Amino acid sequence: WLKLFAPASCVPTQDSIAPCAMARLVALLVSLPVASATCAAGRGFAPDTTTCGECPEGTWSSAGDDQCRPCRPGTWSDRRGASSESTCQRCPQGTWSSQIASPAAESCSPCPAGTWGAGDGLGAPGACTACAEGTWSAETGATSPEVCQSCPAGTWSSVRGAQSAGTCIECSPGTWSAVTGAPSQSTCAPCSRGTWSSASGAGSEETCTACEIGTYQPALGQANQSVCIRCAPGNYSLAEGAETCGFCPPGTWSDGFAAMSCQLCPEGTWSVRPGALRKDQCTRCATGGGCFASAARSAEVVLELQGLEFAAVTAERLRELRAALAQELASVAGAATDIVVDPLGRSAMVALDADGRVRAFLLDVAPLTANGLAARLYAAEFRQAVANITARIATPPRAVYVSVVPKIFVPPTTMRTTSSTAAPTTTTTVMTASTHESSAGTTSRTNAGRHHDKAQTTTSSGEYIIDYTLTSGVDLPATSLMWPAMLLAGVALAVA
Repeated sequence: WLKLFAPASCVPTQDSIAPCAMARLVALLVSLPVASATCAAGRGFAPDTTTCGECPEGTWSSAGDDQCRPCRPGTWSDRRGASSESTCQRCPQGTWSSQIASPAAESCSPCPAGTWGAGDGLGAPGACTACAEGTWSAETGATSPEVCQSCPAGTWSSVRGAQSAGTCIECSPGTWSAVTGAPSQSTCAPCSRGTWSSASGAGSEETCTACEIGTYQPALGQANQSVCIRCAPGNYSLAEGAETCGFCPPGTWSDGFAAMSCQLCPEGTWSVRPGALRKDQCTRCATGGGCFASAARSAEVVLELQGLEFAAVTAERLRELRAALAQELASVAGAATDIVVDPLGRSAMVALDADGRVRAFLLDVAPLTANGLAARLYAAEFRQAVANITARIATPPRAVYVSVVPKIFVPPTTMRTTSSTAAPTTTTTVMTASTHESSAGTTSRTNAGRHHDKAQTTTSSGEYIIDYTLTSGVDLPATSLMWPAMLLAGVALAVA
């Protein structure tokens, strides 16, 4: 092997070839390049070379590194020979860059429309924050959410990062929304019963148009006027936007569609049941007394104040309202206030139900006949007076419906059962039904068939109160209500 490294000048003898070959090997080893293990800061081994070179733009290295490191996504550097990562500049707010080892700021792209970027150094378009549902933005490079514009009232959008107002969907006809920036269709509220709207994108309930007087509409969210149904014969409607039509009250009739009032029965005749649709249903009163059941000429009056709930009115206001309505009833009848009593017999007072119904008896309206009393109480002037009183003390009703039923007022009766034991005394107050036999010989029922029988029992300190106020149509004789009192009396004795 010595001969491989011996120069030609060496004589190949055993004594002389070894020194020649060794000298030649050393010369070759010295002439080979030697790579350094590390490079200085800002320098690194270039690819496929064994020499340290200056780090190019978009890279950097610190002392002891053997390679130039790239600037991260979201940053850039135009400096050569950078010795620290701090030389990599961050893309500004509202921009992003996914490029590695970017050499220029031009690599930072603006956040797309529908998004915004509050932070710097964003490394991808997804790092830009999307505008929320119900908003949109056509601006690029936005730096705050204030750029996201709300969908207007009457519209909604469930799209995140929307880029135009075209993503805002209009509320459908029959609905409306006053909410701006609505994120879902659920914010579109239906037009109330008795109304309709053909408008798309309605931003206010005012776009819901009330059905005309004489018609009604029982459903929510209706989209055109054709859904307003005409009141059938025997029915009428007093106000726009009615949910239902009312039956013509006792003493009246109507044979036409879309009636706004009912005709009074001729003097001396009376329609006993609500909803009479022919004049011949006004039958001749069988007895004298102006179609009253007795010479006392008493009647039950029921006022239905639609849209008014007494439960929301203070007790003081309710007392004021009861007295004012009693005074108005007496004034219309042309008599003193004490002729007006509530179903419990309290003078100059009316009863108020939580659902907006007023009940009272007029004990003596002579010389008025039942027809004459009905003419006064069914008049528009009386209904307006009631509405004014209610509006002044509580809130105005949508409509006032009146029912007059000639009826004998029967005061409540009280029975007391006392035991000899320590059991509490049991007092049972039974409010008997006020019976009415019309002159036509048929029992009556109240306005519009709307009302229902009530039997409310309250127990407090050993007292059992049963209030039977029959309002659904068939008035029972007082004797038919004796069994509850007898039953309770038996219960009390058994308890004792």
